Amino acid sequence: MSTALGLILPSLAVYAWLGLGSSTSRLLRVALAPGLGLGAASCLYLFLLVLSSSHTIAVRGDLAFWALALVVAASFRLGSQLRRSRVGPNQLGGWRWPAPPSLLAVAVTFIAVAGLAAATFLVRISIEPHGEWDAWAIWNLRARALWRGAPDWPAIFSPELGWSHPDYPLMLPISIARLWAYAGRESLAAPALIAAIFLAATAATVAVSIGEQRGWTAGFLSGAMLIAPRSYVFDATCQCADIPLGFFVMVAIACVTIAIRRELEHRWQWLVCGLAAGLAAWTKNEGQLALLVVGLVVVVAAFRRPRRIVLFLAGASIPAAALVLFKLRLATSTNYLFEPQSIAGVWGRLADLTRWSFVVNSVFWTGLGWGQVPMGALAILGGVVTLTACDVRTGIRPGLVALGLLAVVMTGYITAFVMTPLPLEWQIRTSLARLLSQLWPALVWALFQFAGAAKERETVAAPAVAS
Repeated sequence: MSTALGLILPSLAVYAWLGLGSSTSRLLRVALAPGLGLGAASCLYLFLLVLSSSHTIAVRGDLAFWALALVVAASFRLGSQLRRSRVGPNQLGGWRWPAPPSLLAVAVTFIAVAGLAAATFLVRISIEPHGEWDAWAIWNLRARALWRGAPDWPAIFSPELGWSHPDYPLMLPISIARLWAYAGRESLAAPALIAAIFLAATAATVAVSIGEQRGWTAGFLSGAMLIAPRSYVFDATCQCADIPLGFFVMVAIACVTIAIRRELEHRWQWLVCGLAAGLAAWTKNEGQLALLVVGLVVVVAAFRRPRRIVLFLAGASIPAAALVLFKLRLATSTNYLFEPQSIAGVWGRLADLTRWSFVVNSVFWTGLGWGQVPMGALAILGGVVTLTACDVRTGIRPGLVALGLLAVVMTGYITAFVMTPLPLEWQIRTSLARLLSQLWPALVWALFQFAGAAKERETVAAPAVAS
């Protein structure tokens, strides 16, 4: 069974299910489906692998499940009386032509930046096909262990491998092992392909989401800004879990921000929010903080509408179940922050003001220069948003809510740095830039809420809505 089948089936199934009774546009569903599909497939494959201890059986079950999900979604679609969008004679896929020259120029700019990012990705992958240190020492290492010795769970997560962080969640390693199982062999292409998919899915989701909300000039600019920093593209080529985590965090924050703004019930919005937040926790330990923060916002915002909370929990339940299964049954070690010797000195480290000062200063100066672009990516982002701001009134609330969520998550990161029992300077030097990559997509999405206009004012129609 080919790798392509393992990638396409979950994406098609998620795309189809998002279109049932949803106001989500076709373009946005296309952008969301690959990342959400890979994440959901990793959860299912873990359950199948634990039950069967056989990749052959797990692949067959995985194939049957996604094929059935696609057939059921198609059946619902055909049997429903949903209205279908019609494209007029002067439209193509929801676009009205001719488009303004300014919009065409921005679209060409986005395509050019995307082309440069793709070329950079390919060159870096050809130079470092195994990824960087954390990829072959943690993520790809765990994927090989899962593929080569699936029944031997104690060996895969042995405390003797503590240097490889056996407590890290399995979304990325099991996704790689799943594609190897479909292909029937190991290959360097699978982890590189997954990295490319999440990079592309993140850029597409940001661009389409902003384009539909704030106008397509802002949409194309947001997509270009996301992938313009070389640091962000380089972190994708390293084949680590930071870019997938950034995708899930951005989707969760965007969904909860939009959902709480709307008065009507949009059940898929709350389900996708829960799924993305749960998958963030299933991707990296840092994502568990994002799940907690987004979950608290959902509970507070939907306190009088418990149905929304139930939908959020329903979306988060599958990745949360995978995480609980992994943490309680499979993983035999805890995170180094919570080991007994670390907890013993944690209050002393938290009370040390010099540590707080060092961490905050490091975050500030690293953030200003992050991106490996002139003046820093943050300054360029602020300038682009300022120059394109038009009708900011409707963007104030969602923008501030999203920025507030990011501030809470960043505060959690800073606290974790202060708590660490490892050498503080080394910890910041080796991980802070990657943590900024995790939050970069959500930051771009949040700030572009202040750009453009709330309603499309260009001579381009919004993408056709699947109804």
